[in-house]
Amino acid sequence: MRDKVLIAQRFSKAWKTYEEYAVVQNQIADNLIVMLQNYFAVSAKQNAVSVGQNGVLFQRNGVSFQRVFEVGCGSGLLTRKMLANFDCKSYIANDIADVVSLPLQVEFRKGDAESMDFPKDISILVSASCIQWFENIGAFFKKAHKALAKDGLMLVSSFGKDNLAEFAALGVQSLDYLSLDELLQMVSEDFEVLDAQEQHIVQWFNSPSDILRSLKATGVNSLGKVPWSKSRQIDFIEQYGRKFCTDGKFSLTYNPIYLMMKKR
Repeated sequence: MRDKVLIAQRFSKAWKTYEEYAVVQNQIADNLIVMLQNYFAVSAKQNAVSVGQNGVLFQRNGVSFQRVFEVGCGSGLLTRKMLANFDCKSYIANDIADVVSLPLQVEFRKGDAESMDFPKDISILVSASCIQWFENIGAFFKKAHKALAKDGLMLVSSFGKDNLAEFAALGVQSLDYLSLDELLQMVSEDFEVLDAQEQHIVQWFNSPSDILRSLKATGVNSLGKVPWSKSRQIDFIEQYGRKFCTDGKFSLTYNPIYLMMKKR
C-alpha cells in the first residue's frame, strides 16, 4: 500500500526546489505538448474547421479546449505549458499535495485522484509523471473514461520498468512500474490509442550525493517511510560510485512512457 500522506508531505516540501531540479520532468512535459501539437497539426489538414462532441475546436491557427482536467499538476510545469500552447476555456488542476502557485485562471482541486470525484464532460485529461504512484492504474483509466466527453482525449506520461534502474540494481525500494505493453492492454477496451512512445533518458551528475539531493528536491524520496541513516547513505554512495561511474560522472536512468488516447 502506498503511504499517500507521506507522499503528499514530501512533495509539498519539494515544490520550492522542484523546478530547479526537475530537468527530466520538464522534458517529459515538453514531449507531451509536442505530441498534442502534432496530433492537431494532422487533424487540421483534414478539417479546415471542425467542432467535436468533446468540446474541442481545432483549426489551422490554433486549438481550443472547452474543459481541461489535469491530474497531479504539482508545481504547474505542464499546466503552464498547456495554457501557453492551447486555448483552454476552463482549466481544473488536481494534486494530492498542497500547491505553491498556479496561474490565476486555474481552478485547483486538492485530493487523491484515485478516490476523488472527477469533473464531468472533460474535453481532455492530462497528466505528467504522476500515475506511476497510483495503487490501481487500471481503475484510474476506467474512471477517466467515464469523466471524458464523447471522443474526449487523454494525454498521460508514466514511467516504465527501467526507471531509476541504478537504484533497483542496488536493491533500493522502488515502485512497481508497468511496461508500455501492460499499459496498452489496460486501455485497449475503452480508448483508441492515437500515439504511444517510450524513452530512456540518462541524466548525469557529479556525484551520487547530487543524485540523492536531486531526488529529494523533486519529492521522489517518498518510497521509504524511515529516513536513511548516515551509515546507509555512505554505503549507498560507495556502491553507486563503484557501479555507475563513467568518466567521472554518475548516471541516473529515467524511462518515460507517453500515451495519447481518444475515448471510444
